[in-house]
Amino acid sequence: MKRLASLLIIILALALLAGCGGGKPKSARAVADLYLTYMKDGKYLEAAKLWDYETDARRQNEDWDSIVESQRTLIIDKLAEEKSQSLKMWDGYFPTATKIVEFNETGDSAHATLEGGRVSGLDLKLFGEHWRITGM
Repeated sequence: MKRLASLLIIILALALLAGCGGGKPKSARAVADLYLTYMKDGKYLEAAKLWDYETDARRQNEDWDSIVESQRTLIIDKLAEEKSQSLKMWDGYFPTATKIVEFNETGDSAHATLEGGRVSGLDLKLFGEHWRITGM
């Protein structure tokens, strides 16, 4: 029984450590770079997951905070899936030559000026601990 308890503790510790690792980037610049990489590589769902959906969800539902966290996650995942479909239409706007040429971060807002593609910039905003794309 002690052996089983020890094994469960080790598995739990490993799961927690795995969750703390290379998850979402913490800096605005890292999020902008990751978004460009995903768009260039055609990884539209991954790119869509970097967008802010909570602002619109709060506007459309005044009870947003009363919704269980797991349900909010499902709603946001569904919105990201829908966004990924629209991002496919932007495919040619992010050729491999697209790069960030200027980056400005002020408080909880940031703007990446792009060059080499048909999109001139990305807007980002800090939500809690995570930077999210708010426009391009």
